[in-house]
Amino acid sequence: MDYEIGTQYKWTGKSTKGVDENKFVDLKNIFAAISGAVLGDNDITANEKTTIIIQFQVSEWLRHCQQNISPY
Repeated sequence: MDYEIGTQYKWTGKSTKGVDENKFVDLKNIFAAISGAVLGDNDITANEKTTIIIQFQVSEWLRHCQQNISPY
């Protein structure tokens, strides 16, 4: 998933402008794959391997996609 696609999603689908967007939370298989990769990574500490923290990191990534799109 790249930044272009990420800009089309919000974690819950709610935007600050009151416009409903695509809900990342509905992409259960993608979130399961991300969670599985994080949980299986031995370089990540146990404190960082919780569903809440993974969810927070994904939602933060989605939130910053627009500013990370390269203008080139």
